[in-house]
Amino acid sequence: MDNMKNRKIIAYKLYGGTNDTFMFPEEDYDHCAYCKSVGFAYRRITDRPNLDMKLKIKKFDISNTYEGFVIVSENFKQFCESEKYEIEFMPLNKYPNFYVMLPRKEIIIDQENSKLLYGIMCEYCNMQDVSTNRNPVYLKNNIEIKEGIFFTDIRFGFAHAYSKSTIVGIETKKKIAEHKFKGRSFEPIYKWEE
Repeated sequence: MDNMKNRKIIAYKLYGGTNDTFMFPEEDYDHCAYCKSVGFAYRRITDRPNLDMKLKIKKFDISNTYEGFVIVSENFKQFCESEKYEIEFMPLNKYPNFYVMLPRKEIIIDQENSKLLYGIMCEYCNMQDVSTNRNPVYLKNNIEIKEGIFFTDIRFGFAHAYSKSTIVGIETKKKIAEHKFKGRSFEPIYKWEE
């Protein structure tokens, strides 16, 4: 990997703490029957959250399930609403102060320059494992994002852990850090340079 120290940061990936939770019990996955029959494990073919999930660890304001769903606290939801970020919050039925966070806007990933690795595409469900192989991820528009919380246009991962990444703007990252929300961590996204 080339040296990133001199590259301009244009956005950040937002990560949450691991909440030691599966969104779905294994038997409840919406599987592709073909994927399962050829050994692709349990490829999740829905983004519909299970609002009856059992949340094991509740100490984080931002956390992730093993499948990659983002769970946030009431405090984080109120912060996002006060900033007028375009996000849908779906309340968990058993935990009224926690929500599945679904940003409404997407950021397009520069798949060519990000050097993504692709697994076998299933012709029935169109699912395909995608990995960065520790390469940096670049944005297609390659310009700085100041404000907002977004999903990527593609999913990363494999099997049931196959989800969109959460991207935040430069100023949004500062605000989240200033609020000291529990569980948050960030990874810089750099401007692509030849």
